[in-house]
Amino acid sequence: MKKTAAIIIAAIGLVALGFAALPLLVSSEAVRATMLERARQITGREMQFTGTPEITFSPFLGIELNNVTFRDAYGEKDAPALLQMPVLRGKLSITAALRGSIEVSEFHFVRPVFNLVVYESGRTSWAFPVGKMWRALSTAKELRAQQAGNEALDINQLDNIRLGSFDVSDGIINYSNEATGAQETVTSLNGTLNWPNIRAGWRFEGSAIWRGDAITGRMTAELPIMLLAGGISKISASLKSEPLNLDFTGEANRLSDLFVSGNVNLSSPSLRRMVTFLGGEVEPGAGFESFAASGTVSGTMSDIQLADSTIGLDGNTYMGNLRFTISETGKNKLSGTLAADRLDLQPYALLLLDGGNRKTLFTVVNQSDADIRVSAKTLSFPSLELKEFAGSLIARENEIKLDVGNAAFGNGILAGSISATGDSEHALLGFSVDGSGLNLVNLPFLKDHSRLLPDGPSTIRARLTSGLSEQGALLETMNGNFTISMASGSIAGLDFSEVLKTLDPKSNDGENVMIAKPLAATPVTQFEINATISDGTAWVQNSRFEVEGYSARLSGKTELSGGSLAMWGGLEVPKGQADNIEGGQFFLGGTLRQPLLVPQLRSPERNRTAIPDSVQKAASSPAAQSQTVIGQ
Repeated sequence: MKKTAAIIIAAIGLVALGFAALPLLVSSEAVRATMLERARQITGREMQFTGTPEITFSPFLGIELNNVTFRDAYGEKDAPALLQMPVLRGKLSITAALRGSIEVSEFHFVRPVFNLVVYESGRTSWAFPVGKMWRALSTAKELRAQQAGNEALDINQLDNIRLGSFDVSDGIINYSNEATGAQETVTSLNGTLNWPNIRAGWRFEGSAIWRGDAITGRMTAELPIMLLAGGISKISASLKSEPLNLDFTGEANRLSDLFVSGNVNLSSPSLRRMVTFLGGEVEPGAGFESFAASGTVSGTMSDIQLADSTIGLDGNTYMGNLRFTISETGKNKLSGTLAADRLDLQPYALLLLDGGNRKTLFTVVNQSDADIRVSAKTLSFPSLELKEFAGSLIARENEIKLDVGNAAFGNGILAGSISATGDSEHALLGFSVDGSGLNLVNLPFLKDHSRLLPDGPSTIRARLTSGLSEQGALLETMNGNFTISMASGSIAGLDFSEVLKTLDPKSNDGENVMIAKPLAATPVTQFEINATISDGTAWVQNSRFEVEGYSARLSGKTELSGGSLAMWGGLEVPKGQADNIEGGQFFLGGTLRQPLLVPQLRSPERNRTAIPDSVQKAASSPAAQSQTVIGQ
């Protein structure tokens, strides 16, 4: 027992003696020479510093260098240093020191400033063409060239260069690209890169401030030396911030450009905020909020494809594929195919109608040219719902367009487009609609505006434009052409039988004036309405329908915003009918919500509802024709 205690005491004594002798075993000059030589061997660059290196014993055995600088070998003489820091600390291995050798296992960069430059020649300031690291990269490139197919790489052929742990405290990274003019700055960089040796993997964890937002990140690489040499390595990465969260697991290679493939999860509480964070310009406002995407990603940093993905935006969920291409000289491009079970476009329509938020809509759209094929079982607009929708969403500079290739409404089908061009203050809406089998009675926004509606399967053609001011005026500035025809059906809101009963030549005292009944309906055939719309007024001409043996002609006008009516109708007896049936005329006045019917015997000397020649000429002019096809 006494012998064992003596051995323990002796061992403790030897350890204490060894620590006491460390100042004699480790000299600042020896450590200085080792640090300089190791930096030169690894990087091929000369490390410069000022003052005398200081050996420290707390919190660990190490050395401290002041005003450390690594020059940029390719920059001008007055160019900022590649790396400069007021203090560099190295942690020394105690066991190595006790053996009389010097090994630095950890490096602590205090307030370093990294100046990374891509020159117009293509050279980079951080490339090291000499030194052990460069030779290791050259050997790795040769191994990569010799590798066949999926053959496992024998990294044991690489010199096992010892690296260590690199800790950064309160660092700054300045990046500039002379060819593209791009500049970035990262501040408050704190993190640790563990890379024990050239054959091992690395792991980085840290935090920083980038573009005004605090971010935390993590990245691991299984074979970083092969990745740096242009080969392949499994990697995983995670980035957390207020505007963006990202997780990636997969592979990366640098056979030409940096190419990644794997699984990604991306989310943001605000798509507008995320676009701004990534370098876009979006005005503050409403809309384009919660965003999430997950799927298989592949491509370079300038050409990314997302396949088999699930994408969520503003409550809508899409499935499909997207491709995003970044252009350094022109507009970025977004393309793909997306499918949704239910697609609600009401929030975006409201943004367009709201002058205060319209700028937000256009600045989001202007981030890139887009051409996305879209399908949905149900597509919702304000007061309108379409089924089995198939079409595309197209965006260009200050232009948004939704093409409707095919959609079902009730028992009918329609095709066409809705477009918006302009800016935040003034936007021009374009409507192009071709439909068959449609019943206008089933459109809620029309029922709210008018009690006079054709009720039955109809064929519709519309080419309309409307300007939106800050107040969102839509009907007041509408222009274009509208046609509807119905083989058989009824006119909701009218009881024409009462009109026919009052076709009495002796009745002209006004007793035949009738307010249309909301629940009334008049069966008609061969119904056709043709209207030319100018500045919110619909001028009706060449319009007709047949009712109870009469052929009715209709012409006149209606103010779309207020709904006022001024229509003249002529009743003719079709050829072959009985001679005792008389024709006549009627006047349709009041408003669309409360129309008035007045039977007449003869036309006034001057028909004040006739379409003015100026409107006729404007509607048929080439300029008007080109305007009305906006949105086709």
